[in-house]
This record gives sequence, C-alpha cells and structure tokens, in this order.
Amino acid sequence: MEIKIDKLQVLEKIGFNYEEIKKDLAISLNKYTDLVVTEDAISEAKQSRANLNKLATALNDEKIRIKKLQLKPLEEFEIQIKELIAMIAKPSDQINDRVKEFETKVKSDKRDEIEVYFNSINTNTLVKFDNIFEIAWLNSGFKIKSIKTILDVFLRKTEDELQIIKDLKSVNEFNLIDKYISTFDLGEVLKENQRIIALKAELDKPKIKEVVKEEVKEEVVIQPIIEKEPEIEREVSFKVTVTDTQLALLKNFLVDNKIKYGKA
Repeated sequence: MEIKIDKLQVLEKIGFNYEEIKKDLAISLNKYTDLVVTEDAISEAKQSRANLNKLATALNDEKIRIKKLQLKPLEEFEIQIKELIAMIAKPSDQINDRVKEFETKVKSDKRDEIEVYFNSINTNTLVKFDNIFEIAWLNSGFKIKSIKTILDVFLRKTEDELQIIKDLKSVNEFNLIDKYISTFDLGEVLKENQRIIALKAELDKPKIKEVVKEEVKEEVVIQPIIEKEPEIEREVSFKVTVTDTQLALLKNFLVDNKIKYGKA
C-alpha cells in the first residue's frame, strides 16, 4: 500500500502589473520625500497619509486572497493525509500495547527463572536474591546460561569471602558481615576491620600504661587456686528487632556458642 500522487502542477509565478505599479508609485511618492507639514497643510498631509495606507491595505488584501487560492488544494490534501494517519494510529497503538505486555511477561518469566535457579544453588541465608539481582539480566542480550554462570561464580566467591571475614575472629564480626552483605566488597570490609583495630589500639594505649605502673608497685601475692563451680544454665526470654541479615547472624552466634534457643 502506497500513496500515489496525480501529476502535480508546480505553481507558476503569479504575474501582475508589478513594474507598472512600482513605476507609478515611485513617481507619486516622490513628492512626499521632502514634505514639510505646516498648519495650513496639516489636513492635506493627513489625507495623503490615509490614501497611502488605503493603497497598502488593498495590496496586502490582494496578496492574502491569492495566497488562500493557491494554498486551498494543499490544505485539502493535508486534511486528507491527517485523516489517513488517524486511521492508522489506533490499531498501531493497540499493537504497541500488546507488544509491551508480551515483553513485560517475557521479562517477568525470565526473572522468575533466574530466581528459582539462584535459590536452588544458594546455601547461605544471608545472601538474598534481591540484593544481587541486576535489571540488565532481563535484556534479550543476556542469555540464561550466561546468567547462571555469573550466579555460580558469584556465590562461590561470596562463600570464600565470608569465610575470610570469619577467620579474622573480629569482635565486630557481626557488623563486618553486615557491611559485606550490603556491598559484597571484601576490600572495603578489610579496610573497615583495620580501621577498627587501629582505633581500638589507640584507645587501649593509656590503659596499658596504667596497668604497667600498678604492676610495678604491687607485691607478688600467691593466690590459692579455687575450683570454679559449674555454671548454672538459666532460661531467659527477650525480644529483639533485627533485619533478615542480622537475624541470620544472631542464629549463627547462638549455634557457635552452643546456646540453646527456641520459641517462648
């Protein structure tokens, strides 16, 4: 389907007595070049001005009339073309909406497939799918096979780096892991750990000096060895407000320290 235009007649130059009018105007207007308006000639000057304005208006009106005549076929053509475009627009918009619905469903299904695979290989409750998901994976350029490889590598790397953090035996392990889970940047976590160590060492310096002074003055006293009685287990109920990551860390702490826990 294509538009076929009938043989188009290019508009010819509009001819009129241009040179004649121009010549007559030059002669008749010349007398106004050095016109001096006096009290006696004021009425005549005003009349001349009115005549000139009337002539200019007549010329402009004729220009407008001819222009409308010449543009009328173009205006009719424009109206017809707009009508045809309007007929096309409605079904085109409907198709566009359906294409978008289809693409949205494809992306939703792809996201679900990625999440199912992630959950099938992820053994660490601290690592959540939403924390590592990349919206770019939904683009057609990212194939499922490639995304699965990315997840495999990422989770292995995460397990190794979490173990490195645990091996630090830091008293701030809870916070370090929390920071890692929010950034997955081991380098930043190690920097944070070094900062904490340096800060603690700085805070402990005055205490060390005081202890040394006291030890010099004190006499050595042999204390008898007293056997400690076995600690009595106590049942304590308490309530905490935590994130999912912090809850997982809390459970790990209770298990590592062999602390029994359960529902109240």
